[in-house]
Amino acid sequence: VDRVRTHLKQHLQLDLSTQADRYVAVGGNIECLADLISGTTGSESCSIADLKRQITSLAKLTTDDRITQQGLRPDRADAIVPAGLAYLHLAQLANVTSVHVPRTGIKEGLIAETSGLTSKSD
Repeated sequence: VDRVRTHLKQHLQLDLSTQADRYVAVGGNIECLADLISGTTGSESCSIADLKRQITSLAKLTTDDRITQQGLRPDRADAIVPAGLAYLHLAQLANVTSVHVPRTGIKEGLIAETSGLTSKSD
């Protein structure tokens, strides 16, 4: 965990002098974390405080325990803590208190944007 934090501090140094107006994260890890926090499938947001508590809890478990106790897939169980730390680090840089989880992928967003399916004012 400490090595991941050190790596993020060294490589993700963004200059955000003001608070971001929103923090949106996509992908399976953040979706899984939001579901674990809410206790339901399909949660579309969570607080950064809850995210931090969930990641701290998961970090205390072995990969096998994350699979058996939390029901995570093996390929998710080993990556979820480092991914969660990256989400937390970005939240800290952006000075936000919650993360929106739209449950769509980057690929879908790029297709919609480049095909003209979204307006520039969205």
